[in-house]
Amino acid sequence: MKKRILFMGTPSYATTIFKEILKNDSYEIVGLFTQADKPVGRKQVLTPPDIKPIFQF
Repeated sequence: MKKRILFMGTPSYATTIFKEILKNDSYEIVGLFTQADKPVGRKQVLTPPDIKPIFQF
């Protein structure tokens, strides 16, 4: 029986942890909570956190 995980994390180190959980077949990721996209730079371009593009439904 797989353990169901709701992952919460935004920092860059959370991306490393999340990738390792994805590799393990004994876990089922049911969702990901992270901070919203933030404006970055002079042009204030909305940029997602590092972890967001990894897990898309």
